[in-house]
Amino acid sequence: MAEFLVEFEWFKDPSGYELLEAVAPRPWVPKPVKTIVGEMMMMEPGLLTQDSGQPQKIKRKGGELKRYSPLDKYNSLCLTFCQYVQDAKSLFEFVNEFGPLTQYGLEQEYGEEVAPILVHADSMRSRSTKTALFDAGGLYLQSPRLALIPDEKNKTFRLQISPKNLLDALWLQFAQLCQENIAFRTCEYCGDLFSAGPGTGRRYDAKFCKPPHQVAFHSRRRSKTARDMP
Repeated sequence: MAEFLVEFEWFKDPSGYELLEAVAPRPWVPKPVKTIVGEMMMMEPGLLTQDSGQPQKIKRKGGELKRYSPLDKYNSLCLTFCQYVQDAKSLFEFVNEFGPLTQYGLEQEYGEEVAPILVHADSMRSRSTKTALFDAGGLYLQSPRLALIPDEKNKTFRLQISPKNLLDALWLQFAQLCQENIAFRTCEYCGDLFSAGPGTGRRYDAKFCKPPHQVAFHSRRRSKTARDMP
């Protein structure tokens, strides 16, 4: 079977981004029209608003886009995404650090809509345990580009998968970690999400993201037990 290879490059705006608040639709106000019998209010059929408003967005400031390879640089970026991105502010900070999630975010005149990305982050969090992933029926990745690439050195071929945007790349990375029997757990001390299992430096059944948190957790529990004693 052909060896699996992920090839992905993305872009960031070095000038930064701005968070634009949502703009509510403006109602269309009918105007009085004079007729031979007096004034009447006229409204075009089906015309309910002057404009449809604008959803909350993150737009780039217009610098020259810089190319980089996020999956090569960050081997657990999907974990950062699903742990950290929980509202518009945290998504804005994520985009400032790693770039927009979709092609729309690369287009200065359009921008990244906030609400759909928050849905993806929540969906990834909800699948962060193997049981939850099974209950959800697994994962289905959205239309990555596939290619069969010759490997001249080994005289064979490699199957290359290229996600179309950073959001798809994060889901692909998440799927790879799940396939490698990596577990995503919540630290019992600080509440942060962390990975456990082969290659992570933590046992699969780990309950804490780092040893000091395990020590602090048990110290806090002993202190509480001592205070509760008569």
